[in-house]
Amino acid sequence: MFQLPRRKDRVLDTLLDCNTPPTDYERAEIDQAIEALKIKYQRASGMEYLPNRPIRQAGRKYHDKILRYQLIVSPIRTVPPEIWYRVFENTVLTIEPKTQQSVVLRDLRLVSKAWNAVAIDWPILWCSLPMIDHTVIPITSENSPNQPPSTWTLYRYLTRARRPKPLPISFTFHSWSESGAASEAKARAKQALAWVRMLAAEIDLWGEVKFQGTRSFQETLMGLLERYSRNGNFPLLSKFSFERRGIDTANTTRYTTWRETLDLSMAPLLKHVVFDSLNPFQGPEHLSFHGTITRLTLPWAQLETFRCATQRDMIYHYTLEEAVNIQALGYTSNQMDTLPSTATSLLRLTKLSLCFGDAMPGVLIENHLGQSLTLPVLKELEVFWGKIPRERG
Repeated sequence: MFQLPRRKDRVLDTLLDCNTPPTDYERAEIDQAIEALKIKYQRASGMEYLPNRPIRQAGRKYHDKILRYQLIVSPIRTVPPEIWYRVFENTVLTIEPKTQQSVVLRDLRLVSKAWNAVAIDWPILWCSLPMIDHTVIPITSENSPNQPPSTWTLYRYLTRARRPKPLPISFTFHSWSESGAASEAKARAKQALAWVRMLAAEIDLWGEVKFQGTRSFQETLMGLLERYSRNGNFPLLSKFSFERRGIDTANTTRYTTWRETLDLSMAPLLKHVVFDSLNPFQGPEHLSFHGTITRLTLPWAQLETFRCATQRDMIYHYTLEEAVNIQALGYTSNQMDTLPSTATSLLRLTKLSLCFGDAMPGVLIENHLGQSLTLPVLKELEVFWGKIPRERG
């Protein structure tokens, strides 16, 4: 019962912060509370409460409380979260220039006063909203009054998205060394790394996550994931995607050899993985550094889709040996020159896409596809070979 003022406020706040609609019992309680407030409004203002009529100052506090109760029973609460996710994904994230994405998000909440009130404080909307491209958010100093549009936006997203689980994330950070002053690029990179640490603090809530970032961003992200993987803190992770994009590191001696690792073997729900560290959009002076060693430790047996683009590694071999349930496989390597010769059967694979540089002898590709692989349900095959992509095989 909503009887005592303090308890009434606590119950109301709890319901407003909850992602599920009120029960029939709670709805009856809310209706009774609204009717009681309407009577109090009439006594205070001397007029019957009608929401479309100008509200008198004497009854303003009762009107405000009525609006709060009505938020709890708003029809918006019954919209499935996947619908909201698609709405935001196909409206906000498609806006160009990207600097206007946050403006569009604000405008979406202004469709109506009631919609705006619910959208601001309703957790499920924040949980269903993919992350906006943080590259385009202006750099601000820590003490600047303009900081909230950047850090506050991310913090607000995380705090409002704690319920329901899991947490969807799409985080993009592109930093080009030739764009703008060096100090600005450094400040932007520093801010992006701080943001990814904030995201990692909620790693046990991650559901479907997608990262696009530079090499330094990758170093920070993979370091955090390695730390958390020791404790197996990926209970809800179902899809992981990382693609290296942008430039923030010169081709110095330090990076002539480099090791990149990713361990998600303790993610019990993980079924879809994308790992692309080749970065096809970088200039020739920044091509992936020779000697890069890639090591992926994944729950291979439970993977259904896997796409990988690296230099030279054994990942393709591991996939054929252990990914017994794989349904779609894409593999790209610009330096690989050998292929598995042992007979392999992938009974569920429907799509296979392979891309190799000119270091790979063509006869090995032919023998591998014609003699080593048994793919009884394959429906789509793509083969690209050499410096210039060829027609689909």
